[in-house]
Amino acid sequence: MTTVTDVERAVAGRPPAATRRSAQIWIVTASALVGAAILLEAAAGEPPSTSPGLIDWMEDNRAALIVLDEVLVFAALALGAAAFSARRAIGQQMSERMVAAHGLVGLTAVMMFVTSLAGGRFVYPVHDISVEDENSAALVAGLFFGGQHMVWLLLGGVTLAIAAGARRVSSAGFRWASVAVALCAIAGSYPDVLGPVATVIVRMTFVIWLGGLAAAGPRAQAGPRARGRGRERRRGAGAADK
Repeated sequence: MTTVTDVERAVAGRPPAATRRSAQIWIVTASALVGAAILLEAAAGEPPSTSPGLIDWMEDNRAALIVLDEVLVFAALALGAAAFSARRAIGQQMSERMVAAHGLVGLTAVMMFVTSLAGGRFVYPVHDISVEDENSAALVAGLFFGGQHMVWLLLGGVTLAIAAGARRVSSAGFRWASVAVALCAIAGSYPDVLGPVATVIVRMTFVIWLGGLAAAGPRAQAGPRARGRGRERRRGAGAADK
């Protein structure tokens, strides 16, 4: 039976608490998996800059590459699920900029899948076809690390888009912190320039930011419409009391 409370919740666009919790859980999961991928890639180390030695590098880091490949798959799934759950939690209050941000999250998840597909060729044969020569290893390495470069560029764009979408319902501190995190994510897409230690540090800022976003809750992502609709509901309630 539909109650007055159910109708008011639907009109006001207030999602059930379970939906908000689901979004937060997926965001935290994505944050943890991205952090694990960062550490696993650091554990594998930088590949040789020349083809000779790539096969040895693959064999020496086989365990880390196997786990990294699996973690990237689940990180992509978690990012996609987080975007979908947050979209449902925010409902009609989501701004156009936030819609664009969630679209970028989806694109990032797709790129992660593609990257994991390339990374899998390091360790998994397909139809008994495995990477056994230096030229094939160089091609796979180029695709994998090139994909990782694109992933981190996209994550920087996601951070900026979320900050822009939430600019009217978030503090200036959050927006400036988001800009700094976005710059760190973009810098983290150039590990050959930064070196392994600096790369881990700047990438981890995104992991911390994403975890903080989960703590703030999906409504922090609502964007400009949320405040206006909140004012309208308060005015309506005041008029009803009079």
